[in-house]
Amino acid sequence: MANVPRPIRSLAFVPAHDADRILGAAAAGMDGLCLDLEDLTPLAQKEDARQIFAGVAKQLADLGVVV
Repeated sequence: MANVPRPIRSLAFVPAHDADRILGAAAAGMDGLCLDLEDLTPLAQKEDARQIFAGVAKQLADLGVVV
């Protein structure tokens, strides 16, 4: 994917520990997602969130969603 600037009309903050919710937000048509590793992710699940981040970010990029 080329690094070409484009407008982001919709941006959603999504808890980074829930891969299904992240991909669901992408399927809802969001142009960009902020995977929140802080406020929206429970303390007990922060390490899980860090572990799934790279894989989910790649899936989102493949779908054309800015992360």
